[in-house]
Amino acid sequence: MTCPLCRWSADDDWDGLTDAIGTWYDGGPDQVTCLSCGRDAGLNDWHWSPPWGFGHLGFEFWGWPAFTPPFLSAVGALLGHRTVHPYGKL
Repeated sequence: MTCPLCRWSADDDWDGLTDAIGTWYDGGPDQVTCLSCGRDAGLNDWHWSPPWGFGHLGFEFWGWPAFTPPFLSAVGALLGHRTVHPYGKL
């Protein structure tokens, strides 16, 4: 994950991130303080690879073909909100 403000790349084992996700999950703010620049940014503002999204609605599809960009755009338009498409294959 990369800070959206200074482009610092955090280590996957960074405890501050784990703590921030736990705080958000428990109903607290979604802010993460960057260890490099010291500024706060929301969890959804950080750049994730592979993509991650933090929200209160999620869908899981098993055995479906790959989603097309028009389909993903249509889902976002119907929801009226930015969407994130994390994916994986077992």
